[in-house]
Amino acid sequence: VYHAIENPYIAQDYWCGVQDNGTSNGNEASINAWARIFGGDGFLPSIDPVDQSVVYALAQRGALYYSTNGGTDFSEAMWSMEAGERFNWDMPYFISLHDHTVLYCGTHRVHRMTDAPFGAWEPISDDLTDGLGEGPNDQHTLTAVAQSPVNEQVLYAGSADANVWRTTNGGGNWTNVTGTLPVRYVTAVTPSPSEANTVYVTHSGYRD
Repeated sequence: VYHAIENPYIAQDYWCGVQDNGTSNGNEASINAWARIFGGDGFLPSIDPVDQSVVYALAQRGALYYSTNGGTDFSEAMWSMEAGERFNWDMPYFISLHDHTVLYCGTHRVHRMTDAPFGAWEPISDDLTDGLGEGPNDQHTLTAVAQSPVNEQVLYAGSADANVWRTTNGGGNWTNVTGTLPVRYVTAVTPSPSEANTVYVTHSGYRD
């Protein structure tokens, strides 16, 4: 299981990305009969916190899809993304903590969609990686994006090539806050649940 979440709006309803085996959902009552509801490499599924009939399923290289009927049918959510974007194998994305109709995702830039899931993506940053340069394509992509639960204007982004960035005005300006952090693949950026100026960053040296 790559990612797993519980749907808090439907008792004992769990959704999980299972890498090579797509995205599944089920519960203890049907422990040997979980349904595979989306294909590809399964990553993070998300459920709209207000309208539980809206769910998102993610496959490799930014293949994000949405359903408005609880997962029976899916439509492409990336149709408006500009050509030339660089996607990580596991593209980071999330539903805004402050507005369930706003989505964020990371390619080599941070993008925002309003009126989700029907809206269009717009970039709210420049390239936050070291650029293409040498090495495989996914060494120069964003691997983590997050929003402060305290202040919706505060966003963070981390990259496969060790950069960490912050904006305090919803993407109007970004500041590199990497400082003396390890020169390693950023696996997560997690803003504090109570302090707008605190963030936790994790790294991996696996690729080294």
